Amino acid sequence: MALISVLLGGTSAVYSFGSTSLQLNSKHWLHLHAMFTTIAGLIWGTGAILCSLETPDKLLFYTLALGGTALGAVSSQHSYLVSCYLSLWTSIPMLSVAHFLAGSNLENRVAGILILLFGVMLSILGWRMYRFLANNVALNKSLDAKVNELEDVRHRLDQALKVTQDANEAKSRLLAQASHDLRQPVHAAGLFIAHLKEKTTDPDSLQILDRVGLSLASLSRLFRSLLDIAALDLGRITVQPTVFPIQEVIDQVVRQAEVLAQKNKITIRTVPTRQWVRTDPALLETIMQNLVINAIKYAPGKDILVGCRRVKNTLSIEVIDRGQGIPPAKCNEIFKEFSRLPEALMKGIDGLGLGLAIVKRMADLMGVAVTVYSLEGKGSRFIVSGIAQTSPRPSEQPDTRKPRNFENFRVTIIDDDALCADGIASLLGSWGCKTTVFNSLPAGLPQSDFLIIDQSFGSDTSGIDWLEQLHRQGHKPPAALLTASLEEDLTIRCRSLSVPILRKPVQPGQLRSLLIAATRRHRDTASNPSPP
Repeated sequence: MALISVLLGGTSAVYSFGSTSLQLNSKHWLHLHAMFTTIAGLIWGTGAILCSLETPDKLLFYTLALGGTALGAVSSQHSYLVSCYLSLWTSIPMLSVAHFLAGSNLENRVAGILILLFGVMLSILGWRMYRFLANNVALNKSLDAKVNELEDVRHRLDQALKVTQDANEAKSRLLAQASHDLRQPVHAAGLFIAHLKEKTTDPDSLQILDRVGLSLASLSRLFRSLLDIAALDLGRITVQPTVFPIQEVIDQVVRQAEVLAQKNKITIRTVPTRQWVRTDPALLETIMQNLVINAIKYAPGKDILVGCRRVKNTLSIEVIDRGQGIPPAKCNEIFKEFSRLPEALMKGIDGLGLGLAIVKRMADLMGVAVTVYSLEGKGSRFIVSGIAQTSPRPSEQPDTRKPRNFENFRVTIIDDDALCADGIASLLGSWGCKTTVFNSLPAGLPQSDFLIIDQSFGSDTSGIDWLEQLHRQGHKPPAALLTASLEEDLTIRCRSLSVPILRKPVQPGQLRSLLIAATRRHRDTASNPSPP
């Protein structure tokens, strides 16, 4: 029995480790294992017959030993039923016969029958364990197949997602570049129109120029929406919070919307506030611009109210109109890209359905909430809430003094686009400025009171690079950077130099406001020169 046990163990070990040294397939190993279990069963059965010739105590002990061995055989051999059954039914019947041979009394006969029943029960147990194991193996194979299938699907989805992401990024880059390039002629046209309006007094001509200006302003808003959505898609917009009075943003938004409001016979009323906040002023201004322009387009002839409300330690800005309102079912849809109300399509209201989508995405980026409350036929209320409120900084209180004019104020324009440069120079000249135009970046610092520099020159050196070089040389001229780019890195670099950005197409009102501040600083510097 010891030799047979060693042979059984060796056979199982060699089969388990997959040895091919004997060049036998799995069936040969199983047949070999079955042969050894048959021999082991016959030896156990022979031992039982021999014990029946001895004392009853020896047969009883042998019966207990063989029963335990048979149970162990079922536990270890149920994965191969042939070996399991051969092991049982070569030893169990012989043990039953041994009890019948030990004596003809009732006890021995009952014991022989019970031993046979024990063998039947072990056979059933072995079958059940085999089925359980077979089901587990089948389930594992099925799970492995499903896992492989899911892995293959995941791989294909990853590839499809990468293709989609690449396509979306290419689309966003194309939109950004196209919007940037198209803004150049719109920017120049707007400046020339403003210049013509300064020179023309004929009412009919002014009316035509106003209409052309409004058309260009509408086109400019479309380009700005495309640039904003492209920048958001490409992740180029990050939040740069600063402390500032909220009224500055409100006044700026209202000034920029005045022309469109007048065209639609709308008065924009504001509720003055002295509250200061900490957030990104550029993003907040873009959000407010979109909300106010949206109210103007959808509520023609109705006044608009813009005001603030304090909520604990935060501030909310509300834009309220008395237009047709929004159906309740559409209140969530209007924040989706390219979503427009049927009223806009029917009345031919311009736009791409991107304004409120930009508002929602920028608000999420800033960590503030945008909600809308509307009643059909009565109007809508858009609320930007959760803006962090803070204490004012006295050193940043705005100076309200206004210069009388720009007479003899020297402005240098550096732009490789001759059309744009001429447009700015003509407009500034009509305001009294003395202008000098460079179509490339000069080697040194021009003699000027203020610089307007384009960012892109089609070379390795950009406008902001040139300004940074001047700052490293100790020159810090008052300047503004002219660009259509929304690159956040450019915004950060301009802030570090305290250089404002003029986004193309520049509105004449923006340019005038910038020059008012520049002439004020120039006058203050001239009256209070730095000590030698």
